[in-house]
Amino acid sequence: DVTAPPALMAQILANPSLKDRTTNPAAPYVDYVQPNLKSKVFSNAKAREAFAMSTDRDAYITANGGPTAMTPTNAMTNKELPAYKEFDPFGVPTAGDPVKAKAALVASGLPLPVPIKVAYRKTPTADKAWAALAQGWEKAGFKVTLDGIAAKYYPTIQGPESATKYDAFRAGWGADWPSGSTVMPALFDGRVNITAGGSGQDYGYFNDPEVNKAIDAASLIPDMAAREKPWGHIDEMIVQKGGGVPISMRKCMYVPDAGARTYQANDPSTGSSPPARLG
Repeated sequence: DVTAPPALMAQILANPSLKDRTTNPAAPYVDYVQPNLKSKVFSNAKAREAFAMSTDRDAYITANGGPTAMTPTNAMTNKELPAYKEFDPFGVPTAGDPVKAKAALVASGLPLPVPIKVAYRKTPTADKAWAALAQGWEKAGFKVTLDGIAAKYYPTIQGPESATKYDAFRAGWGADWPSGSTVMPALFDGRVNITAGGSGQDYGYFNDPEVNKAIDAASLIPDMAAREKPWGHIDEMIVQKGGGVPISMRKCMYVPDAGARTYQANDPSTGSSPPARLG
């Protein structure tokens, strides 16, 4: 029940005997980058807007193995969840728009090029993917320093010292169950995340009163199905404010044994194919 790594996906699809029994379902995980609102640069809303508009999702996905490994997204919520809302917050293509982004960066009042330091979890594939993103940001007028962290990534970026060391952080998330209530509050409610000891899961110290109020209101809706639509609106609100920049939704690839009689990929809330569905 382990997904094929992106490096092997193209090889699998090139083999007719494997391709015929391959499935490529959605995984529960969304990759994103979170601007640090404690940084001098990204405390500026226009700088966050420029950063988001110059994020080249296409280049990131290509570096990670292409469309069998990921698909682009503007939302923090996985497309397979009931809270998902389709929106385009800045009116740019998935490859970004460096011209439009540079205009926003100029409007920020910051002198160009604007230096930023971005932390990401270091792997050989991630090195290529984040270098590709950096190229897009630099076209918009940022001067990017990448810092790949190989060990203890999340404890490192959650620590209070990272609040003054980095301008943005790589992150990824999958809903614990199929509801926006396991995405928005967990990642963007500063009241439950931010302490003197660090950021919790709100790595960029996003703590917006309007968003917090909307989270409280959504949480009080008694009907489970009715509650999901507001989570989609909150998702859009957070992205428009530059609280997070969603990049991609991950996909799995499974190749059941040739002797398997029945097979069904599981719901993307888990992203796995349990043995109970193989026969």
